[in-house]
Amino acid sequence: MRLLNTDVLYEWLRDKDIDVSHHARGLGHEFSGYRYLTEKEEEDPSILYICPSETRLTAKSSAAFYCGDWSSEELPGETDYFLCRSIPERVLINLLETVFSEFRMTEEKVRIAQASASPLFGLCEAAVDYFQTLCYYHDEHFFLRAYDRRVPIDDDPAFVYSAQYKSYLQSPAILDELRINPEFQNTFKAEGPRLWVDPMTDQRCVYVNQFHANRYMGRLIILKDAMTPGTAHAAEYFSAAFHGAVSEELISGSAKGDPLAFLLRSYAEKESIRDQMISDAAASSGWPLTGRYVCGMIRFYKNQVNQYMIFGICASIQDIIPGCRMHCRGNRIYLLINLLVSGFTPADIRMKMSEQIRESLLKAALSDPFEALTDFPLYMQQASACLDYMNESNRTDWFCEYRQIAIQLWLHKGTGFLPEEVLIAPGLKKLQLYDQKYGTSLYETLETYIKKERKPVAASHALHIHRTSLPARLEKIIEITGYDLDSPGTRLHLLMSFSLLRENGKI
Repeated sequence: MRLLNTDVLYEWLRDKDIDVSHHARGLGHEFSGYRYLTEKEEEDPSILYICPSETRLTAKSSAAFYCGDWSSEELPGETDYFLCRSIPERVLINLLETVFSEFRMTEEKVRIAQASASPLFGLCEAAVDYFQTLCYYHDEHFFLRAYDRRVPIDDDPAFVYSAQYKSYLQSPAILDELRINPEFQNTFKAEGPRLWVDPMTDQRCVYVNQFHANRYMGRLIILKDAMTPGTAHAAEYFSAAFHGAVSEELISGSAKGDPLAFLLRSYAEKESIRDQMISDAAASSGWPLTGRYVCGMIRFYKNQVNQYMIFGICASIQDIIPGCRMHCRGNRIYLLINLLVSGFTPADIRMKMSEQIRESLLKAALSDPFEALTDFPLYMQQASACLDYMNESNRTDWFCEYRQIAIQLWLHKGTGFLPEEVLIAPGLKKLQLYDQKYGTSLYETLETYIKKERKPVAASHALHIHRTSLPARLEKIIEITGYDLDSPGTRLHLLMSFSLLRENGKI
């Protein structure tokens, strides 16, 4: 796609106060150059032909520029053409050289930006230079992916800075006002350039939505108060350049935005996630590979939800839960929470999210906590299985942790619905690692104690230890795992986990 076309050229000449008329046939020529038309030349639709008095352009697919004292009846009726009676051809040549040179420079800026390390920002600056007004590009969650970095944005009331995401986003006050406007919600379905007029402030802008695989991905915003045919074409040209840069990110896996949110997007779209990708994303975000994490998943009751409802819920969760990353796809929101950053337990997360989830008629599931960030795809499967079971079994509760229904899931689906690493009781792996590090036998102690039906004498005898040593071991086991050994459900989960580990030769 080229920036200079018949509409853009006409508006450029008109802005220079050139007395010119444009007779369009709806062909929308995009020009790569201009030259005189000769009688024997094979006409090229990407060339603007200058027609002297003795020649005529006859090809329907080409465009012409006529100078001199022409009457409209003498001109071809099936081709696009410009008509200028006020200037001689030599002046016209100088004008066309100026305009083509100017637009070649703009297209070169775009090509350089696309090849740079920050293509979105480079494209935005090229758009600002072209339109001579502010331009922005935001993603599906209204975070600014690109703006003119040459202009300070900190004092702009239309945007606020998110320290969590290290990015600017549109002001919540503005978004709250727009969220109740059904006309604005309908703009997310629009394809091609559109003019938006804010009914509250009368502020106007031209916007072009971005879609990837038929899914809304964000939009380019140009603060123009009117949309002419030339503006529409230029907006579409720059939007196509942005779309190419964003698509390249998705294809190559290079996360130019928040890398952790990009990982969640990759998971949601069932793309392959390598440990190195997780390590790079953690390093970029300042998250340690070993910490304390939990995965979550939220489901909307409706299959189709508008973008502002999604944004409102995501923004609310981000406000109340620090250290939370999320991505929405379809009618689900995928969450990754750093428990050490938030300072919350899973029970705290349940309480913090309760009002938002109940008011919005949502269902949410939470995985077991885990320590290795590289395990997040496994525990996202755990949260997904938990949410699916809530829907299949028509459970009336709105929030569920995997640990609460692990036994029901196991009995309902068998052992093949999840990888073994997240199917078994998670505290057992901690005990195994502790035993390896310190040369203890806490795993064996717990297995024996549970299988001996918590009888101290029988368990001590089987372990070949004095029964007075058993309470200290059990106290350490509870400290490491957090298990309530008086709970029948916990004991059943442990017994099933012991059996599965022995069956698969992991003990």
